[in-house]
Amino acid sequence: MMIQIKQGAIFTLIAIASLSLSITLTAIVSIPIYDIYSQLNSLAEFVGLTHDQLQISYRTIIEYLFHPFSSDIQIPYFSSSPQGVHHFRDVKLLIQVNALFSLVSLVIIPKLIGVLKKARRNIVMDNGFTILYGLPLLLLFIIFISFDRLFILFHQILFTNDYWLFDPQLDPIINVLPESYFMILFVVAILIYEGIIVLINFIYKNAKK
Repeated sequence: MMIQIKQGAIFTLIAIASLSLSITLTAIVSIPIYDIYSQLNSLAEFVGLTHDQLQISYRTIIEYLFHPFSSDIQIPYFSSSPQGVHHFRDVKLLIQVNALFSLVSLVIIPKLIGVLKKARRNIVMDNGFTILYGLPLLLLFIIFISFDRLFILFHQILFTNDYWLFDPQLDPIINVLPESYFMILFVVAILIYEGIIVLINFIYKNAKK
């Protein structure tokens, strides 16, 4: 039983490390995703900007989130309230901590695969990767049937204030960051996670031979 518990802990760590990597990669690839999304939904025209101006604004946000030494955010072409700036600061902290853990994950995952290579076959070993594949697919189902509730719950868990509830009059950037865009990012993060698990499983199976 103790061996199975340890193996379960290893698969849990693999899941957490893979999730961390998927979040970081999703934030990075969100730049071209937003480029396409904003064009398809005419977001620039909606706020009276050119497409290039809107992309500059979005890239400024992503660069701010990843830059460890940047001060309070100043989004080109958009005003921001003190609460809005505070929220971006909160998001930046989460992104930075996750990015750091992503780097650690690149070291952790190979070591975890090495531990699994030496493990005995049992119910945990036989079903571990199946569970890692399956749980995100359940989340994907929830996203498609009730993303609005999931989105609210997500913010209530991660943030200790309600500054994420932007007032479009004070923080007009929210007009070009609709909920449907974040739903796409959630889906992309799950797909990247699944891809990482597929890669880890492939390495594990071939390393066993």
